[in-house]
Amino acid sequence: MKDSWYINMNLAIDYTASNKDPLDPDSLHHYIPGEENEPNDYEIALQNVGAILEHYAKDKYFSAYGFGGVPEGTKKVSHCFNING
Repeated sequence: MKDSWYINMNLAIDYTASNKDPLDPDSLHHYIPGEENEPNDYEIALQNVGAILEHYAKDKYFSAYGFGGVPEGTKKVSHCFNING
């Protein structure tokens, strides 16, 4: 496949309050701390889309960003922060 056919995948995860507290079972980010959890709705969507798009990503590297949340080590809400180092 020619290089012009490859894409780069960037994703963003919505951490705004509209998704509710991750400890709330109705939250799209729901998880139970300290327990093995089933993938939540966001994880399932990202896995499914990523599984399709990874075949077109030349380097298999996906940039991941968050918005509307407080990044680790900070105290302010950020509108765009890197979540995968």
